[in-house]
Amino acid sequence: RFLQTGEFRRVGGNKNLRADVRVISATNKDLRKEVAAGGFREDLLYRINVITLHLPPLKDRKEDIPLLVEYFLKNKLRTREPRTIDTKAMDVLMAYHWPGNVRELENVVERAAILAQGSVIKQDDLALPIGMHPLEHKKDSLLGSAVPFREVEKVHMKGVLDSVHWNKNLAANILGISLKTLYTKIQQYNLTKE
Repeated sequence: RFLQTGEFRRVGGNKNLRADVRVISATNKDLRKEVAAGGFREDLLYRINVITLHLPPLKDRKEDIPLLVEYFLKNKLRTREPRTIDTKAMDVLMAYHWPGNVRELENVVERAAILAQGSVIKQDDLALPIGMHPLEHKKDSLLGSAVPFREVEKVHMKGVLDSVHWNKNLAANILGISLKTLYTKIQQYNLTKE
């Protein structure tokens, strides 16, 4: 009702109040498909669908990453001293595929700013899923000897799962495999959450 008339009533109140506001909503779903499937009300879609902006995922607009990082560091952090980011750390952020889009970038930047030892965020301060280079931390032990592929795959999967706190949907996405395949591999390699 509010979207149509601009009127609302406070909880427990008996008087209608008016508000002159704009409603901005966002979704990562195709609302027309959701309406067709019965997952979204058609009348609500028509009320909110005045102007539609299609924003591509962050992986398709990497040029926005430095600006977003700067914005998060200047405006969103609750740290006492200002933070900057060095070139190598920015290169890592630019190379990552960002399945969680801007929210994931914001969380990574905030975490790095909190954990950074100084005022400059370095590559080591970034807590990205190991899916980018999952074996990097074990490369000396794995690359110097002949290691069966199964062992490399096991270490890789464990690293990705740990880096995303065992969010299996996200891990499967990072690994480029189906959720069913991930469950099969977890069982096959006896992987467990630590």
